[in-house]
Amino acid sequence: MATQALVQAAPEPATAVAGRFVDITAKARVNFQSQTSRITKKYLPETMDSGGALFDYDNDGLLHIFFVNGAPPLSDPMSKGNNS
Repeated sequence: MATQALVQAAPEPATAVAGRFVDITAKARVNFQSQTSRITKKYLPETMDSGGALFDYDNDGLLHIFFVNGAPPLSDPMSKGNNS
């Protein structure tokens, strides 16, 4: 029984189109600065830093921006002088 290999031609690569990036953060009044907790021991939320999402919150067809930052815990379980 002869085995035949099926060879499929690779599709032609798409032609690159030059894009243009316009920074409108100031015009859109987006003023976000990432901040992390200042504690002696880093937990998972502190190591992941901040983040954001774009979504249509009120179904008006416009994207809304949601940013999140870390926040310090109510107390630092590893305060200075207690590093044992």
